[in-house]
Amino acid sequence: MHRQWRYIPSYLFLFYIVINVFFFVFPWMVDKYKYTIELSELISRVFVNLATVVAGIWAVYNYFLSKRAEATRWVYELYNKFYSEDRFLKPRETLEYRYFSKLATLMELRVLGRHIRLNEE
Repeated sequence: MHRQWRYIPSYLFLFYIVINVFFFVFPWMVDKYKYTIELSELISRVFVNLATVVAGIWAVYNYFLSKRAEATRWVYELYNKFYSEDRFLKPRETLEYRYFSKLATLMELRVLGRHIRLNEE
């Protein structure tokens, strides 16, 4: 439902353009509706400024939504690759079944002694 609100800045800007085009096409109405024109210009300028602010906030909100979706997609693909591809079978089995026998001491050395070089064994 919140996606419907994204068109409001466009509608406000369209309203501003319609008013300006109307009085450009019918210039004789300018004198007749002078105060109405000034009021409509004031209202349309307020709407355009408000629409600009709303559009900016909406753009930032959509940016963060797209970044969250991108991060979720990246984690999902990483999970799928790790558990479905055969090339990760050996590291996956090592992590799941032989963690304490092979990796626990290696991880402890890596965390506590970062300056120590590790062999490929």
